Amino acid sequence: MGARGPKPAAHNIVALNAVQARRLPPPKILRPAAAKVWRETVGTKPEGYFTDSDVPTLEAYCMQVSIHRQAYDAMFETIEDAPALIDTGEKPRRLTPTLTSRTKNGYDSPNSNLQLLNDAQRMVAALSVKLRLNANAKPDKAERAARRSGSKRDGLLFSGE
Repeated sequence: MGARGPKPAAHNIVALNAVQARRLPPPKILRPAAAKVWRETVGTKPEGYFTDSDVPTLEAYCMQVSIHRQAYDAMFETIEDAPALIDTGEKPRRLTPTLTSRTKNGYDSPNSNLQLLNDAQRMVAALSVKLRLNANAKPDKAERAARRSGSKRDGLLFSGE
């Protein structure tokens, strides 16, 4: 069978420049802690891995990791007088997290940082999948081609013979 459609005329062909791979710089909206997470995250992947369409999701991811770190640090708040202290050379810190806090009325209530920590952890997990940050999220082209070329029975306990 012949090719479909008319052959393109030479004057209708336009050469497209390839998109140059680059590392996305952190947006100015991010605070320093979130911008540090941005640079860490973008630095773990090859240039061109993240595109402009990934920026909003990557921003949210970096903000959530930053919140997670801050909540974790706040649970090990700096204290002056307590029996379980660790001396890091700066200020003494609690060895175990404070899971409750004392209200003005003297009641114990759950530490608000614990809820922040849990919420941020859920968001980080969900966003890392969307950004293809874990090893299983985005196989490279060679791996996808190898999967397609093999038999559907490859990897099974029997060889299919």
